[in-house]
Amino acid sequence: MSGRQPPPFECLRAFGVTAVTHWAGNVRERYLYDPYGRVTVLHGESGYDSDIGGEESEWDEDSDGTDWDNELLYCGYRYDPETGRPELQETWYGGSLANVERVLEACPGTVFIGHAPGFWREISDDAGTNPKVYPDEPWTGGGRLARLFDTCENLYADLSAGSGLGAFRRDPEKGREFIVRFADRLLFGRDYYGSDLLDFLETLDLPAEVREKLFLHNALKLVPL
Repeated sequence: MSGRQPPPFECLRAFGVTAVTHWAGNVRERYLYDPYGRVTVLHGESGYDSDIGGEESEWDEDSDGTDWDNELLYCGYRYDPETGRPELQETWYGGSLANVERVLEACPGTVFIGHAPGFWREISDDAGTNPKVYPDEPWTGGGRLARLFDTCENLYADLSAGSGLGAFRRDPEKGREFIVRFADRLLFGRDYYGSDLLDFLETLDLPAEVREKLFLHNALKLVPL
């Protein structure tokens, strides 16, 4: 960072960086994000509160966006000043899908619920090469998730938000086959407002027994009432 000692970060909300702080704890810079990860940089001193006023600055591409040359922002992704979006890093926090597989095999009595972009991108064989956080191209091959679902009965998955919806919207015909095949372990969720996921599932004309599992019975298996 321009030859200076890198400052520590404050991290909230799925490891998103919300501030750069001085080693003594004074806030040097704060970050606000819209739902798509676009950032607004707020400059101020310790105790600065954007709710009571403060100057918003434009993202400065010449300095990688901040006075501290900070690239790690939304969910720990690196900010790309050319696209104005956070971009996928080579390594996801928590490791690769191989880490997930080892844990599933080591703890067969524990149910794990998969979710988020790093999980759902593995529904396609291009997971390791597609640079997008939310890939939108049709699936290639069968993906590694199907193999994990076949071999690890303690793996469930949450369909909510853009990651689950985006994975199936990429390839609706194959997505329907996946949902029907693994209907016993998929969960409908509401990670944010809106009915996009529900509206999409309605277009798939899923069998009634599959819908009941997604919307009710699978959840009741995990959390009986």
